[in-house]
Order: sequence, then C-alpha cells, then structure tokens
Amino acid sequence: LAAIVSKWNARSVKEIQASLDSLSKGNRAVCIDMNAGVADKLTGWQEFVDELHALYPLARIYITPHRSYHDAQFNLRADVAATFPIPAGSILLY
Repeated sequence: LAAIVSKWNARSVKEIQASLDSLSKGNRAVCIDMNAGVADKLTGWQEFVDELHALYPLARIYITPHRSYHDAQFNLRADVAATFPIPAGSILLY
C-alpha cells in the first residue's frame, strides 16, 4: 500500500490497512464505509486493489460511499461468516 500513501492521506491509508489486518485473523468479509470521493479514488487505483487482493485473496471487501463522511472518516465491519448486511450501493472491491 506504500504506493497509495503518496496519493492520499497517509494516516488514513495506514488506519485502513491496520483495520484490514483483521482479515489475517480469519475474517472473510469486510465492509468499509467512507467518504464518497475517497471511495472513488481508492476503487480506481488498480495497484491498491491488486495489493489487497494479493494480501487477502479469499476476502470479499466492500466499499460503501457516503457523501456525509469527511475525507478521513471511515467505519469498518469485519466478520468470518459475513453475517452483517451489505448496504445498497456498496462496491465489491474484488
């Protein structure tokens, strides 16, 4: 994710990466609620998507854009069995 840090707020990328580390603990589904503009940028950076896919090949990562969130705001939900609802409008990252 180092390549992304130079393109976006380094603190936010590190916080999201640390949160995604829950995938290494057996969680297979993650939903990240975040600012709509940031979501557009992240889903458009193929190197970011490719690196996450390489790190967590079995995971399903959803991005849920919110116009009311400020740039650095995000909320992450993770679950082994994906028992939480995926909000309408969520983007499957890969």
